[in-house]
Amino acid sequence: MLFRSLPFARERVWPILSKTDWLNRSMGLPPVKYDLTPADGGGANVKARAQFAGLKMSWEERPFQWLENEFYEVERIFDSGPLARALLLWEFDAKAENETRIRVYTKFWPRNAIGAALAKYILDPKATRDCGVVIRHVGEFLRGDKPIVLPKLPRRPVAEDAFQSALAKLRQTGSPGELVDRLARSEEHTSELQSRFGI
Repeated sequence: MLFRSLPFARERVWPILSKTDWLNRSMGLPPVKYDLTPADGGGANVKARAQFAGLKMSWEERPFQWLENEFYEVERIFDSGPLARALLLWEFDAKAENETRIRVYTKFWPRNAIGAALAKYILDPKATRDCGVVIRHVGEFLRGDKPIVLPKLPRRPVAEDAFQSALAKLRQTGSPGELVDRLARSEEHTSELQSRFGI
């Protein structure tokens, strides 16, 4: 379990730390492929797969539990491999008008002795360490000390042809001209935006 405080309101912290895909990339986790099938009674069953440290893993991604600015929870039930289940919980407590106390809880249920060792000596310490690094970095970003919203986010150059095509489509659909022009002018600042927001 990890506790950290940031001198910023939850409304500023939540939009960054609730982007789980950004967090995963920032922490160096592998990309995940998802397969969705309709669930009885509505919604979807989500199966996911990835390769981590040479191990192919597949799991059921349980429904994402969250309440904006307060908490979110991710639960995975593994089909096979050394882990049976994993849980990640982030809680955001408003301690004062401009202070957020963050609690990160991770738990891994092993399937076997290898899973127990993996959870105890590698996964749990890595999750705690990486979450601490991310929280510290977000605080530095919000203070203006870091140019990128999260550490280690991969950056890609803008595809100029696609950008110009998107601008043309916006103009054709009758989008307000001044907004399209503003977006077009922002192209000269695109590298800065990519660097700053990790997109």
